Amino acid sequence: MKPPLGEATRLRELKLMYYWSRDTRNSFIRRIETDDITLDHITQEALRHDYLMEAVFALTSLHIARKSEGIVVVDEYVSTAAQYEAKSVAGLRSAFGTISESNCDAIYLTACMVMVCTILSPLIRHECNGKAHSTVEEALISTTFMTEIKSMIEVSQEWIKQDHLTGMFNKHTRTSSMMPRLPLEGLRLLNAKDNTGETRIVFDHTIDELERAQEARLTEPWITTLQSEYLNALRRKDDLALVILMLWSVLLGQLDGMRWSGHHLVDEISYMLNNKSDRWTWITEWSQSHVKV
Repeated sequence: MKPPLGEATRLRELKLMYYWSRDTRNSFIRRIETDDITLDHITQEALRHDYLMEAVFALTSLHIARKSEGIVVVDEYVSTAAQYEAKSVAGLRSAFGTISESNCDAIYLTACMVMVCTILSPLIRHECNGKAHSTVEEALISTTFMTEIKSMIEVSQEWIKQDHLTGMFNKHTRTSSMMPRLPLEGLRLLNAKDNTGETRIVFDHTIDELERAQEARLTEPWITTLQSEYLNALRRKDDLALVILMLWSVLLGQLDGMRWSGHHLVDEISYMLNNKSDRWTWITEWSQSHVKV
């Protein structure tokens, strides 16, 4: 006999909270010098703000899906994540209208988690069922929404007063010798050659953040550092914007359970770039060589 709907939901959420506390929260803030007070603070804020708790459930559902096997199980967790994410976004938009010192941490954390979910969800879904849709196109479609979420991150950061959240995503640790060294200097030279003014500054910032993500092994949270101008360039399918996303996909392909997703994204973006110009052949070949499955 199946448990009643309310009981089934409660059991599922207890499981998600257990998995969050044991695994996901540490993966979300990967390999940085974060103390238990910070990690506990995130959970305490989630208990105070429903929209953050929904984001925790969404991110944890995707984390479980990423590590699960079998189409039925993965689809179930991805669908569950989508439901929680939708509720989280609705609550986040409402809370953002009354941002204050009492809820700025929760808004910041929720926006970061939602942004990560927005990128990871189509990757995990494609990895599982191999549907013939473009993951890159899905990511491009979502950039308008991501721009809105990014503005929430920027505003809430200005309100944050608690020291334990300051710099949560930009502390550094040594990179593993197994992690490929991205050819970022080549991108910086191309950016200096091809772009000027604000465009050049935006791309330099994005490349710098990708380098920090590589050094600190903070692959997924890199998404939260993206500026609105870069997202707009990505939506226009700007060559350099696509190249940067492709190199991030190389890092994504090094993570446990995400190798296929990184491989798929690199293949898609390589195809797009090679159809544009042969000037990108060197970096598409490099990227493909580092995500071979």
